[in-house]
Amino acid sequence: MPIEIKILNKRSSGEAPAGKYIARFLDEKSLGPLQALNPCKNAQIIEGIHSGQIVPYDSYVVIGDLPAQADVIEHNEELTERLANAGITIKNLEKYVNERRESWDKERKALEKSLAEGGLMVGELKKENEKLRNGEYAINFAPHIGALKERIQQLEWELESWRNSKKVQLPREVAAELDELIIREISNADIANRFFTANGANKEHYGVSKLLKWTGYGQTEGGKIRVMIFLSALVNGYTEEPEPEKVVLSNIRSEVTEIIKCWMSTPPVADEGNDAERLTNWIFDHFQRHEDHKLPF
Repeated sequence: MPIEIKILNKRSSGEAPAGKYIARFLDEKSLGPLQALNPCKNAQIIEGIHSGQIVPYDSYVVIGDLPAQADVIEHNEELTERLANAGITIKNLEKYVNERRESWDKERKALEKSLAEGGLMVGELKKENEKLRNGEYAINFAPHIGALKERIQQLEWELESWRNSKKVQLPREVAAELDELIIREISNADIANRFFTANGANKEHYGVSKLLKWTGYGQTEGGKIRVMIFLSALVNGYTEEPEPEKVVLSNIRSEVTEIIKCWMSTPPVADEGNDAERLTNWIFDHFQRHEDHKLPF
């Protein structure tokens, strides 16, 4: 076992001067089995330019024990393995980003087109508002203005739906752990850094223990590596796993309430039938757009 010693004085020319050195104890062969009981062991320097020199027991003091070479090798192997795993994760991330880049570009262009169409609608609505100063024109074109308002509302719904579609779903305990980090104003980059550097000793301190458990050992979710799902959550946002059925029904109820509020504030269009038919069409059109085939009615 290596030890750290401090030589108290320089004994003669050419010998190691006073200072700190890495050394080992020397056994006295004459003592045989009593060697472990010897309190006055000489030491031998094992590192540096004075390596090999023997220091009498009365010329040094032991400062502390140093880790065995086997422990150092094991620690280095652990670090090497962690670096290798980090390298694999980075390569997978680069592959994921490259695969998604083209898809993101298409989605961005589609969104820009939708926003441009929405801008044209707003411009047309402003022009129509200018004409509303003419009372007769306002009466004749009120249905068209209502249709424009409805179209703007639909575009807003589609935009919000597109944003929500990019979010990934996380287990409730993992989402809660990320929420806690975000509440503490820890940036996405720092959260990712904690994830890649935390280990068994400090994962609780870093606040990523549940995240590490969920993503450990290359686990997948729906054919995707969970590490990639976590990184996508940092970029695009995330939602929690749904609660039991009663919560789902509560969400549907909230959506229907929002549709009715919008319907009550929008003037009817002449060819849309009576109010009951118009409201029914709005509700079913909304859920068909969101591909909800499990309605409770």
